[in-house]
Amino acid sequence: MSYLAARMIKLKSGQLSGIYNHNERVFKNHSNKDIDPEKSHLNYELTNRDHSQNYHKQIKEHINENRLSNRGIRKDAVLCNEWIITSDKTFFESLDDNQTREFFETAKDYFAEKYGESNIAYASVHLDERTPHMHLGIVPMKDGKLSSKALFGDKGKLRAIQDELPEYLKTRGYDLQRGEVGSKKKHLETAEFKEKQRLLEKTEKIIADKNSNIEVANKQLDELQSHIETKKQTLSELEDKEWETVGTLEQYEKEIQELAEFRNQKQTFEKFQLHELKKDNLVKRTIDGKLKLDKETFDKLYHTTRQSMSENINLRRDLSVVKSENNDLSRQLLQYRETGSENLKLTQENKLLHDKVKKMEEQIKFLRKQTDIWKEKAKEFMPTAIYKETVSLISTINPVGLAKTAIRQVKKMVDNNS
Repeated sequence: MSYLAARMIKLKSGQLSGIYNHNERVFKNHSNKDIDPEKSHLNYELTNRDHSQNYHKQIKEHINENRLSNRGIRKDAVLCNEWIITSDKTFFESLDDNQTREFFETAKDYFAEKYGESNIAYASVHLDERTPHMHLGIVPMKDGKLSSKALFGDKGKLRAIQDELPEYLKTRGYDLQRGEVGSKKKHLETAEFKEKQRLLEKTEKIIADKNSNIEVANKQLDELQSHIETKKQTLSELEDKEWETVGTLEQYEKEIQELAEFRNQKQTFEKFQLHELKKDNLVKRTIDGKLKLDKETFDKLYHTTRQSMSENINLRRDLSVVKSENNDLSRQLLQYRETGSENLKLTQENKLLHDKVKKMEEQIKFLRKQTDIWKEKAKEFMPTAIYKETVSLISTINPVGLAKTAIRQVKKMVDNNS
């Protein structure tokens, strides 16, 4: 839950001109570097005051018109009590422009109901600085008398405002918490407060950057893990293919041996000359001296020769297919060796990632030191409740824990694939 910040300052005659120049952005060059002149046109006033009048003239006229005494006003009298109303950046990020205006108008209504609408000298809302806030000027008139002491002169009255205002806003839909009760810490001066605020925002930015780096590292780890799984799957498939290839090669060797035996049979058949036929009286010489086969013998010999030629053609075709498949297997084995090289490269990538993890660990140690330093500094100037809530928020984010988890994942992956 966000806190309501309501702080009062007392303004005497000599201070009104400076406050007017600041609130109305009279000068283009500002000593306050938090002011963005390009956004100053977004500022607005919630009263119907005459902008042609400065605060000094406006407030003096109001006092003279409403006071009962004719005595002169003391030179050191408090002419205006200015309340600065704001909250943290998170609260305003949850509101749009119209809701922001309604919030400041509601806070103004509280003071108008309590101290009179006519005594509200100005209600200037600034949107051109880091956090939206309102400067609300109250002329301390009561029963015809000018008395800042009567309205805001003791701690009890101020404590009542700190109690009532958050409750008033809650009943109108704004979930804000009161500041720390009984805090002994002094209010920070504006410059010091803004410097502390800058340090806090700088720390938040560092934490956000580290979280972003961790997200990038996690994404890289996921991609690497996916790449490793793909390589494992490819390697497993190649190993299965290797066993299949060994079996295929054994089959091819068997077929080659059969082909060799056929070739020997073919050579034997080719050596079967005519004189072998004569020896078995399969061929006879006619009266005119020519050699002649009887029809039955010729048919058997023709059939055997034709069958052998057909088988020879089929075997030659099978041999060609075997040679082609053998070439394919050779290429696959070459790819398998290349995969082995990729595995070696992947191991080297794991080593580089391991070195990167070490660097991330050093960055996390540095971030932890910065966070500890910030906690010590913040504890000096922040209310205890705000400080505890801020530390709790940072602990919830826990960039160091996230980084450690990412590092453990990387180490596990590196160890498994080394």
